[in-house]
Amino acid sequence: MEKSKKSHDAQFSSEPSQLLKEAREFLKEGFAKARELHVNGATGREVLARLTTLIDDLLVAVIKALFEDSLGSSPPFSVVAVGGYGRGELSPGSDIDILLLCDNPLSKDVKVQVERLVYPLWDLKLDLGYAVRDPKGCVELAQKDFTVLTSLMDMRVIYGHNEIVNKLWERLREDVFPKTTEVFIKDHIKRVKERRRRYGNQFSY
Repeated sequence: MEKSKKSHDAQFSSEPSQLLKEAREFLKEGFAKARELHVNGATGREVLARLTTLIDDLLVAVIKALFEDSLGSSPPFSVVAVGGYGRGELSPGSDIDILLLCDNPLSKDVKVQVERLVYPLWDLKLDLGYAVRDPKGCVELAQKDFTVLTSLMDMRVIYGHNEIVNKLWERLREDVFPKTTEVFIKDHIKRVKERRRRYGNQFSY
């Protein structure tokens, strides 16, 4: 299976308390650099990209420490960024939405390993939102809820194998897009207009 290939320099200890200490320092320095970038006149898009990369690097380093270094194996799911985070537009203070995609989302092992990942991230005070699903479950929800479909359209693999994500894309193309495209576009335009009416194009740090 093809594994997501990205360059991530951060490395954390596999010892829980030390991991949290190192991760907090990593975030502190990363947020400070993003703030400096903003103060020095960078565009909003540049700052959002920097914040997105910061969280990408953090997640990969935490996963490697918790799974590869401690257990000698990868987690039983792929970690996929969705929504604004998936688009690479992570705003300061916004939710970090991830999809933990696997073939057996209800298995006991998956439940245990999900907790192994998300609890330390919550300890870091991240506004983490996550869902554990298989491709079939994603498709069923996307057929009923355009918010879910919009989120999935921006999905991006952070860690894991691309194969299962490709399987999801194939299911979306076959089972969802042909039946929902026209209504989805109208709904999406409506949401964008409403968002701009409420918030405009403001960006603040």
